[in-house]
Amino acid sequence: SLAIPLSQNEMLRKQKQPKTPTQLRQRMQHRTPLDEIHDANLDSQYKTSVASVSLARYLCEHIESLHLSAQTRILDTHDYLVMLVPLIDEPPWTRRRRQIESS
Repeated sequence: SLAIPLSQNEMLRKQKQPKTPTQLRQRMQHRTPLDEIHDANLDSQYKTSVASVSLARYLCEHIESLHLSAQTRILDTHDYLVMLVPLIDEPPWTRRRRQIESS
């Protein structure tokens, strides 16, 4: 989902353009069951992405334990290292917040 442009990537858009506390409160008060399902789907996508990053880290740490054919497939066929570039460019585990509104 990181290869999708920002205008179409809701997870990345939420990260780069966080809502203010007032906007979040209003959204929570007026959210429909369909909105809850949509939010659960985004949460599931996020958790899957984080799990895949953990798997990628494990593979990178133990790549010398794999057979040469598996190493070649990961590095050449699937171009695994280039796949990780969007994660370095836009890490999903960072959190951005707007300034708290003054009362």
